[in-house]
Amino acid sequence: MHGQCRGIRATKKRVASFAALPIFVSGGAAVREGDLMNLLTTEQAAKFIFGPDGKKGTLEQWRYRKVGPKFRKVGKLVRYAEADLMEYLDQQARTGTSHQNLQTY
Repeated sequence: MHGQCRGIRATKKRVASFAALPIFVSGGAAVREGDLMNLLTTEQAAKFIFGPDGKKGTLEQWRYRKVGPKFRKVGKLVRYAEADLMEYLDQQARTGTSHQNLQTY
């Protein structure tokens, strides 16, 4: 017997990395084979958007309320494409502080 693990065989689990999962359809447009979409977990996406103190709970709430950046379901996993996060951030650009550029005074 090896050690104290009788009848149990230790195995290493292979963990799939979705950081560079190839996707061949994106937003209705085909992606050329060989192009990779960088997919992030909810926690990684929160840090991408909000910085090092970003909390994944905000993105979870946004998904529930159907607001915020686009996301993808890979089986039961939720993933955010870096390109979608950049697009979302670009959409948040403002030129003033008034609501919908209306004067409030």
